[in-house]
Amino acid sequence: MSDDAMVSVLAELERFLRVRKYYGHADVVERAIDLHSSDRSAFVEFVQGGSFWGGSGAVWEIGIAEFRDEFWRLIVRVAGVMEASGIGTPRSRDIGVILEHWIRSAV
Repeated sequence: MSDDAMVSVLAELERFLRVRKYYGHADVVERAIDLHSSDRSAFVEFVQGGSFWGGSGAVWEIGIAEFRDEFWRLIVRVAGVMEASGIGTPRSRDIGVILEHWIRSAV
């Protein structure tokens, strides 16, 4: 997977969050995009970390009821691009698989 795919999915996630006024979470995603272009190792550490994949307050963990499936699909795509890029983590993989299952099951 190309670096373009990573930046593209992160930019889409950032726009999604800003439009819905999740500014703090959008800022986290924007920080990842900025790091991607300036410091690859810091980017990897950041996107693998708790700000994205941790518990309460992490990017993936926000509750967007009205646009839930769209949001979940974006998170699944981030996890997939990470995996294809060789930077996936057990946590990002697990969350991606769980959300994909919930989408298919109409949870």
